[in-house]
Amino acid sequence: MEKRSLKSLTVGDKIKIIEEVKKGVKRKKDIASEFGIPASTLSTILKDKDKILKAVEEAPCLPRRKRFKASSFPEIEHAMTEWIKRVRDYNLPISGPLIQEKAAEFAKNLGLTFQASSGWLEKFKLRNGIVEKIISGESAAVSEVDCEHYRTNILPSLLKEYDSKDIFNADEFGLFFKCTPDRTLTFKGDTCHGGKKSKERVTVMVGANMTGTEKLKLLVIGKSKQPRCFKKKNVQSLPVTYAYNKKAWMLSTIYESWIFDLDKRFFNDKRKVLLFVDNCPAHPKTLLHELKAIRVVFLPPNMTSKLQPMDQGIIKNIKHHYRKSIMQRNLRKMDSGIEIDDINLLESIELLHKSWGAVTQSTIVNCFHKAGFKNEIEEVEPVEEETPIEWDRYQQLFPETNTVEFQHFVEVDSSVITTYYPTDNEILNDLKFQEMPNESSGEESVIEDDGELALPKTTLAQALDSLQVVRKYIQEQQEIGDEIFSALNVIENFTDRSNIKKQSKISDFFKK
Repeated sequence: MEKRSLKSLTVGDKIKIIEEVKKGVKRKKDIASEFGIPASTLSTILKDKDKILKAVEEAPCLPRRKRFKASSFPEIEHAMTEWIKRVRDYNLPISGPLIQEKAAEFAKNLGLTFQASSGWLEKFKLRNGIVEKIISGESAAVSEVDCEHYRTNILPSLLKEYDSKDIFNADEFGLFFKCTPDRTLTFKGDTCHGGKKSKERVTVMVGANMTGTEKLKLLVIGKSKQPRCFKKKNVQSLPVTYAYNKKAWMLSTIYESWIFDLDKRFFNDKRKVLLFVDNCPAHPKTLLHELKAIRVVFLPPNMTSKLQPMDQGIIKNIKHHYRKSIMQRNLRKMDSGIEIDDINLLESIELLHKSWGAVTQSTIVNCFHKAGFKNEIEEVEPVEEETPIEWDRYQQLFPETNTVEFQHFVEVDSSVITTYYPTDNEILNDLKFQEMPNESSGEESVIEDDGELALPKTTLAQALDSLQVVRKYIQEQQEIGDEIFSALNVIENFTDRSNIKKQSKISDFFKK
């Protein structure tokens, strides 16, 4: 009897098998024969379907791999992926030896016996989809091969369950809202972590659906609860949703409030929505199962510049209209003999709302299409962002802007950081208090806290991140009453406001 040869399938092959079965056109027996596998192997693949699809969503490199193999050091794996995410978002180059050195440093601080060998480095890169362009620090640090894998093998299976009008993307961008053309060279390339320029920036969350027929209300994050320019204006009457914190960053608490409000709206409308967001720390995964109408999909790390529709020109188009409005405002003041003053936050919000309204449906559809999202609209006229006709006159009146191109003015804040990223110590502290899986037993090992750890003074950001860990732990338990989650929400609201109004006792917040 001839011995049957065993065929080793890639993860991409398994996805194709799942898709074929889902179509219902062919019999399972025929599909198994087509891929050269026994019926029992096909049954195993279908049994693990959810696990396979979820893993590929989070790691676009997986379709070319044949096995899911977890790291033997999950603590180091987590710390390194967080560290690399932070470093790459700062546009800093990373080398292989630097990754090995950092991993060894994390292992030492965690008290682990670990060797950051060349073999470990290669497996770490493979597990996390880290390509050579990212390692070398090239500007085009995105693998087109991996992007194409995502567009071809993953994205279609996600989209086909939803109507195009119910598929959304949302993303944040930073805006130097006071910047004028003559100050472009001063601001360009600034990441804006703090200092004087941080007082002149906001973070904006923008979102829309795939057909361009529904734009989400802008979320604008400033630094003050009640800026002077608001006077006694009710923030509820603003044309945008307004939030605040001392850095004007997106925080997990702000994101959570935003997405729950959105989910409530879609739920009341009896809609099922697919929302794509990037994989930044301010977008916690712990709350996903609490959403009733929205399914959130996290775009693969390091590929949002190619796969996120908002990054394909929608955000740039908003800024184009906003900067044009700033220029027109100043020209009007000059023509009227009025002194040109700085724009305030209230004016900026009104201009942002106007600019978002000026972004056309065709622009949104084009950007979704460019990112790989298919649409029923077959032909869409491209939208060109031409230099405004007022630009020449502006340069004549303000000679100091002659060395500035309008597009440089539009993109002056493209490097601005929009969210909080943990420091090395915060990554390690987070790991020390997390329940890490025990690889040998398949159960969770509990790390006890005797309350005697000498830790540095806790920052607001650390407190909010720790609360997310507590929330995750509670969500993993059984039969937890609503009062526990309500108490967590009260504490989160307290910490979020503590930098604005100091409270004498936390117990005050639990009093009716």
